[in-house]
Amino acid sequence: MKTVELTPKAAEDMESIWLYSYDRYGETKADEYIDRISMVLKMLISHEIGASRPELGKNIFSIPAEQHVIFFVSHCSRITVIRILSHAQDALRHLAWY
Repeated sequence: MKTVELTPKAAEDMESIWLYSYDRYGETKADEYIDRISMVLKMLISHEIGASRPELGKNIFSIPAEQHVIFFVSHCSRITVIRILSHAQDALRHLAWY
């Protein structure tokens, strides 16, 4: 079974998403939102899903999760999440993936 690993930038993204949600909607809603994003991450472990994003780099895929987009690379034994950006953010502006 594959595992999911977050790059440092992706971990920062998750923290920023939680803090933003917490500031606006409170702890319960922030936790629920992160849980829903985490459910998509868990789906990536057992399903070959996601859209190829060759304009961003070799073997980069994306999948929507709530109001965000998860960018990742799939390896034989793991999924490496490189960023989790708001759907409104321009992914090409965040080319320093790692």
